[in-house]
Amino acid sequence: MYIRDSALVFSFKDRSPVRSFRPLFIFTAWNFEGIDSRLLNWYCLMAELGFAWGQTGLAYRYSDLAKWPEAIRFCRLAVEQGNAKAQYLLGCAYRDGTGVRQNHTEAANWFRLAAEQGVTEASGELGGLYLTGKGVSQDYGEALKWLRLSAKQGYDLARYNLGVMYEKGDGVSRDYRTAAKWFRLSAGQGLAASQHNLGVLYEKGGNGIPQNYKTAVKWFRLSAQQGLAASQHNLGVIYEEGHGVPQDFVEAIKWYRLAIEQGATGSMARVGCMYEKGSGVSQDYNQAAHWFSLAAAQGQQEAQFKLGVLYEHGKGVPQDLDDAVKWYRMAAKEGYAEAQYHLGVMYEHGKGVPKNPEEAKKWYGLAAEQDYAQASLRLGVMSSLGKHVPQDEIRTKAWLDRVPEQLLDELSNTVLSEAVPKRSKLFSGGLRYTIWYALKKLIR
Repeated sequence: MYIRDSALVFSFKDRSPVRSFRPLFIFTAWNFEGIDSRLLNWYCLMAELGFAWGQTGLAYRYSDLAKWPEAIRFCRLAVEQGNAKAQYLLGCAYRDGTGVRQNHTEAANWFRLAAEQGVTEASGELGGLYLTGKGVSQDYGEALKWLRLSAKQGYDLARYNLGVMYEKGDGVSRDYRTAAKWFRLSAGQGLAASQHNLGVLYEKGGNGIPQNYKTAVKWFRLSAQQGLAASQHNLGVIYEEGHGVPQDFVEAIKWYRLAIEQGATGSMARVGCMYEKGSGVSQDYNQAAHWFSLAAAQGQQEAQFKLGVLYEHGKGVPQDLDDAVKWYRMAAKEGYAEAQYHLGVMYEHGKGVPKNPEEAKKWYGLAAEQDYAQASLRLGVMSSLGKHVPQDEIRTKAWLDRVPEQLLDELSNTVLSEAVPKRSKLFSGGLRYTIWYALKKLIR
């Protein structure tokens, strides 16, 4: 299952400094689109005469055109005269490595100089560096100081990062309502990352935030329409599962495919699952294997597990127990509980690997620690029967207590049948019933 997570990492360089900040000059707001050539000539003249505001204006014009060598040249002329807006632009260049070699320490120095002269965006960027520890020692106190200053002056990225700090409890007491407040302010300014995080908070609910799928859908949609892959994926999940919207597999696949265009491996896995189950598409194990393979090769754990299942049963791919074990192991090592359980089964029964009860117990145990019910039930059965482990009623009860009551009947037949093969004399009706009755009694 794809884990939808808030507080996603937002790359500042996704926004050029020109779009996030336009300096004001003597005559008019500097609008590079359709600028009068006479005004541009005027700035050229002022720059050549040594006026810092003219040099800064040209630097921003050249950065807008992605002509960074020229932008850096005029920037350096302007910063020699202490121009704050040029200091900010030079900080952006060092942060992103545009026109200069990337150097976060230099970026922090220039942002600090600009911030001390009151450039709102520079304060926010400096706070962001303290938050991530890039170019400076990570310091939540300094991050909070600079981000609050910038956020109160309206910088959307600073508001976003303040929201992240309150959501994660970095340097402040964790407070989801305060996080939502800052996310909402920057989301209202159109910042896709904040819109996404608001959607996650309302989707999950709790911690002072009421669960509201319709509100979650609203924010995910706004973010997804701006091209944020995480929101496109989450919209796909919501339409697939029918939370806050009528269930619509076609709409789900539409959003998954948009996210896939940006390389979202979680969406590849979900599309694979839809082909595997025939949800909204004709059931097609070949297509399922195709999508699982694409995602699994990039480390997506659910896809690795699912691909292992297809190889184990020969669906959409030739049956190959060695490959099944390979993919189960990849996902299991990354902590995917279902893969850990299946790898345990392979070791217990010697499928694709030599039989190894100790390895089986190890993987069952790891899955059970993540509350994977089938693993807990299997360990309970093994303990009750003394199968590969000493018979132990206390340990049996401890494992079975982890199995939710409503799942017990559903899981028991499968697990007990595998633990006690039908060919075994132990599987005879009377003795099997006695064992099963004892297991049931333990958890009552």
